Formats: sequence, C-alpha cells, structure tokens
Amino acid sequence: MLRDVPLPTSGPLARLDVRHKLLGAAGLTCAMAPLRTQGAAFAALGLGLALLAAGRVPLRGVLRRLVPPNGFFAFMLAALALTYPGRPWPLWPAVSQDGLLLGLRIIVKGNAMFCVLLALVGTCTAASVTQGLQRLGLPRKFVLLLAFSYRQIWITAGEFERLRLACTARCFEPGMNLHTYRTIANLLAQTLAGSLHRAGRIQDAMVARGFDGHFRTLEPEAAPSSTGPAVVGLLFALGLGLTLLDRGWLP
Repeated sequence: MLRDVPLPTSGPLARLDVRHKLLGAAGLTCAMAPLRTQGAAFAALGLGLALLAAGRVPLRGVLRRLVPPNGFFAFMLAALALTYPGRPWPLWPAVSQDGLLLGLRIIVKGNAMFCVLLALVGTCTAASVTQGLQRLGLPRKFVLLLAFSYRQIWITAGEFERLRLACTARCFEPGMNLHTYRTIANLLAQTLAGSLHRAGRIQDAMVARGFDGHFRTLEPEAAPSSTGPAVVGLLFALGLGLTLLDRGWLP
C-alpha cells in the first residue's frame, strides 16, 4: 500500500524484528540529540557509521539519502556563522567562531542520527514499520495518521509531477512575469485539489473492502527471540555511554 524503496541489507541487523529496530533507533537518537560537546558528537557519528557497517548497508544508497539533509545543514551552517554572537574567526573576522563550532556540532549530530535511522529503520518497508508501531501498542489513530500522511506525500508528489509535465508539454517557460505567477498558483492549487480527490477515492476503496482501522498482514508475527531484546539493551547502553561521555563522566 505504501510506496517506498528500503535500503537493501544482508547483515545481522536485517534479521531483527522491526519492533526492536524501532526501539533501538528511538533510544539512540534521543540520546544523540542533546549532546553538547564535539567529542561526544563525533563519537555518535562513529557509532552511526558502525551500525551502517554492521548492517552491510550499501554506501551508494546511504550517500544518496544523506544529500538532502546536508544541503539544509550547509545553509544552517552559513546562517550560524554569520549571525551567531561570539568570538570572531581569525581567518575571517566577520564569521563567528562560536557559530561555526555550533553548526559543526549540529551537522555531526544530524548525520549521526540519520545514519542510525538508515541502518535500523531505513532497511524496513513503510508497511512493516506501520505493523511494528501497531504491535508496540501505540495509539491506533496515531499509527493511521503516520501511515496515511506518508502515502499522501507520494500522492501529492505524483500529482505535481503530472501537472509539471503537462506544463512542459505546452511549452511553458517560467519567468519573472504575471503569467508565470498565475501558472504556478494554478499548478499548486490543482496539485492540492487533485491529491485531495485521489485521497477520497482511496478512502472509498478501502471502505468498500471492509477496512476497519486495523492493518493486517499475511506474514506471521515473528516468534519471541532473545537476540532482539539483547540488541536493544546494547543500543540503549551505547546511548547512555554517549550521555556520560558528553557530561564528562567517562575518561
């Protein structure tokens, strides 16, 4: 039902139950987010890369997925360097040295969290993640909201691409003029209207097939295993270690 292309993996992490992957990813990312020192941030990045290596995730797929967030990080680094108060950078006095250090720490932590998510959650399909959240006991409405929001993103993107191709086929050339502004406004409005119409059709199709708010699968539920909880415990311990290192309680 959900359109996605998970990263291929053949490592030991691939055999973990999706619930254990979700718990481990949540614990590690929550421990990485509040890190305040450069050493702890780089240690978190090393841990994320180690998880990617343990999962044998293809490097090409990881780099392709890391490009968009790092593009945003680059703009953020430039903004912090030019606006954050602090000591001037000796090589360029107009740049804040404290802003550069803060931006670098945010970039390292962000990439570390993305590596953890790609190693644990990025190798799962969206449908399996939905099943895992449901089996973890999260509120049914919350799980439905996440699942259908994910699908709606692809519906909206498909509608926009279809209308963009229609504009290109009619030799539309954007420029700084009123015709361009009107065309773009109509394009956005028709994108939202078309995606809303398709969402209504999907809802009618699901109701006609007896959907009652619960996701069901033909795959049997994974049998209880001692490996999964042990891995989750190890990941939580590593997250605790990062917190202790950040606070200076570890050598």
